[in-house]
Amino acid sequence: MICRPVLVSYYGGGTEGIRVYIQKLKAEFSDAMYMCGARKVSDIDGNMIRLTK
Repeated sequence: MICRPVLVSYYGGGTEGIRVYIQKLKAEFSDAMYMCGARKVSDIDGNMIRLTK
């Protein structure tokens, strides 16, 4: 799920491309946590996670 974007980031920008991509993922995760009311990872509980099929 994450391998292809990492490879594309590497081919597009080398190790700096991967660093930028990981920073983007971290920012998106932080934003999602903030919108759900979680200040830290341990605040995430089952009520905040929706499984889709």
